[in-house]
Amino acid sequence: MLSRAFLLAATIAVTASPPLAAQPAPLQWTPISFTSAAGERTEAETAWITVPERHANPGGPRVRLPLLRFRSRNPNPGPPIVYLAGGPGSSALSAATGIAFPIAMQMRDVADVVFFDQRGTGTAEPSLAITGTFELPLDVLVSSPEAREAVGARARRAAAEVRARGVDLAAYNTVESADDLEAIRAALGAGRITLWGHSYGSHLALAYVRRHGGHVHRMIVGGVNGPGQRWRYPGDGQALLQRVDSAVRADPRLSPLVPDLVGTTRRVLARLDAEPARVRVDSQTVVIGGDEVRLLIALSGGELDFITRLPMLMAALDAGRYEAIAGGVVAGLKQRPLRTAMTYTMHLASGVSPERLRRIRAQVPGALLGDAINFPFSDPGFQAAWGVRDLGEAFRGPLRSPVPALFMSGRYDGRTSIDDAEEVRSGFPNSAHVVIDGVAHDFYGATPAIRDVMMRFLRGEPVRDTMIPVPLEFHGPDEPVLVGELQRVAREQGGAAAAGRLREMAGPGAPGYLSSYVVDGAAAGLLRADSASAAAIELLRAGVELFPRQPALHVRLGAALRAAGDRTGAADAYRRAVALNPMLRFAAVQLARLEGREP
Repeated sequence: MLSRAFLLAATIAVTASPPLAAQPAPLQWTPISFTSAAGERTEAETAWITVPERHANPGGPRVRLPLLRFRSRNPNPGPPIVYLAGGPGSSALSAATGIAFPIAMQMRDVADVVFFDQRGTGTAEPSLAITGTFELPLDVLVSSPEAREAVGARARRAAAEVRARGVDLAAYNTVESADDLEAIRAALGAGRITLWGHSYGSHLALAYVRRHGGHVHRMIVGGVNGPGQRWRYPGDGQALLQRVDSAVRADPRLSPLVPDLVGTTRRVLARLDAEPARVRVDSQTVVIGGDEVRLLIALSGGELDFITRLPMLMAALDAGRYEAIAGGVVAGLKQRPLRTAMTYTMHLASGVSPERLRRIRAQVPGALLGDAINFPFSDPGFQAAWGVRDLGEAFRGPLRSPVPALFMSGRYDGRTSIDDAEEVRSGFPNSAHVVIDGVAHDFYGATPAIRDVMMRFLRGEPVRDTMIPVPLEFHGPDEPVLVGELQRVAREQGGAAAAGRLREMAGPGAPGYLSSYVVDGAAAGLLRADSASAAAIELLRAGVELFPRQPALHVRLGAALRAAGDRTGAADAYRRAVALNPMLRFAAVQLARLEGREP
């Protein structure tokens, strides 16, 4: 049990704002024309701020952080909204071009919206980028002594690479980053700011609330990762698999083909633990054991595309088709890019409490995925390589704050859990928790309802605990066969025959599991050979009749019709996609161009 003295100290720390080493100079903003990844244009401003590498040593080395600001269109704007990217290690400026862009454009109705690359990320200086990958040997098991030594050795080389640039790796932690944010607030001339943090960005937001809570107006956090939650519970991976299993069982056409996803996964892992598979990938032998599969599931468990493929993937592995996962084991695990040292220093500095570590170890024996979720941070050699200091229990302890807060969680998120969000939320009495069904870790583009609830919260309107429904569709185990059949019929007999065969597959009593992914996959293959394939267009027309509420099919049809010169048909397809989900900004831009409007 935590002592009263510690709890008092943790509570006081919420409102005590440590003074900055020096008041930052006013920001010098440069107007720019900003273009999103989808092609939408707007006006913005950029600036740089310089902060101490260690805030306790203002005369020491410096760090430069790039900022991007979208000005509010409100004549009386509220406190600036500052976006905090996840990872740790992701670039907020890159996020501003993607799915954060349409939400930021809406947020301008309330306040300025500011993005900045945290220290060690994106174009911040100095760069902590690491060249290369984990370089784990392909032909040995990841759990072998050789692979474990390779993990530590690669981390030592990566840390030495960055230190050679004069970087103090121990200064790249969440406390220093929170004080960077405080310097940004002061340089903006804002008495308070609103925080919007996702994933690790929520971890940073909560650290800022603890250190500078008096300067926080409101807080939105998604994919919540609390102060003491950087290390994850193995039981969360088990719960995710069971949740997916329940969803599969609830589908009357899919459940006969995948009657027990958890049981199949357990059988696959046991078989590979006993007899690892050897698969050729690009003329190299890749050894796949049970831990390779566990790690790939854990590392990919936040990606909705991976979650929806689990029934297809596990059925393939159960049938001995290990090539289905071999490419993922290489790219997503053994040759996984290292990217930035900040990812590792931030995580290790945040650390884990003795009590949470005890619970993690207690859960490992009964967890189907073991402790895969904490790889590679649980490896002693990897930990030692970076030489960072643990921030301690004062950093990780319980946090209480009166700041109005909106918590958001994806129901199928394998990276952060609903339970962890609730644990953090218990210290925020002025809060609501919105859970989005049918999504995983990155959910902002799933439905405009997410944007709308965020806007209601920012305007100060009441927001209650709720579940936002989003349809969830899986890839079936027979998808490769169905895709291949449709493509064969299209090539041999034409588009009309392929469309007819598709309708037969969807008919009552038809065997197999037909999803919109089958249509999209078959059409995509045809369009790779001919971007204006008439057969693909006929197949897609039949597909949107069968799956009228799947915007991806309308987008695919729009692109094919445009390539074929049918601008009217393309515009209609894009219009339907945008009507189904206005967050599909690529479709909105293509529609605007077809209608002769500036996107």
